[in-house]
Amino acid sequence: MNTIIAFLLYWSSVAYISHGEQAFEMAHSIIPEGGKPGNICGPLAIKILQGAHILSKDVNPKDFWFLVPWDEWTNETIIEEVFKPSRFVHIRDKESIDGMIDYSIFKLGDFVFVYSGAQGTFSHMFVVTHIDEDDVPHTVTNYQDEDGWHIEEIMIYDLFNLFTDRANNATFGNTGYGGISIWRDISDLLERVK
Repeated sequence: MNTIIAFLLYWSSVAYISHGEQAFEMAHSIIPEGGKPGNICGPLAIKILQGAHILSKDVNPKDFWFLVPWDEWTNETIIEEVFKPSRFVHIRDKESIDGMIDYSIFKLGDFVFVYSGAQGTFSHMFVVTHIDEDDVPHTVTNYQDEDGWHIEEIMIYDLFNLFTDRANNATFGNTGYGGISIWRDISDLLERVK
């Protein structure tokens, strides 16, 4: 992906980093009527993509609040309108994220949906916002751990381990047992700014 987009993705995402009470305030700024750190993953991901000029400001982040992409109506009226097949490729991997996963599949700017699966208690969405010098993918997303709620940059590997840690299930919930979907922008930056 273009260096300019990498720069924009990074700076768009770190603007949302917050912890504790600040995370609640940030969530409320993203979704004023009901946004909380535990339920704003989809709108947060959309706001980051908009800040990086990957998605238009015309996209309503609230459309991605509690998104269910397996629903036919949702898929046709939201997913395909925002992630148009002429510009985005959709990759579906049904393997659980708690097994051996090839993290090189993640590319900068990917919009990722994590399916809860039968054993999970929630679904999650995020954007790949940074790939470090060791080719390790990161995201800025919302999550909860023993220190409370965060909107933070985290390695996707660590996020997935947190999501599938069965010891944390009773406290924080689990997800990822139904695999993931990735929507990847395959257009060129110059096409977007015409």
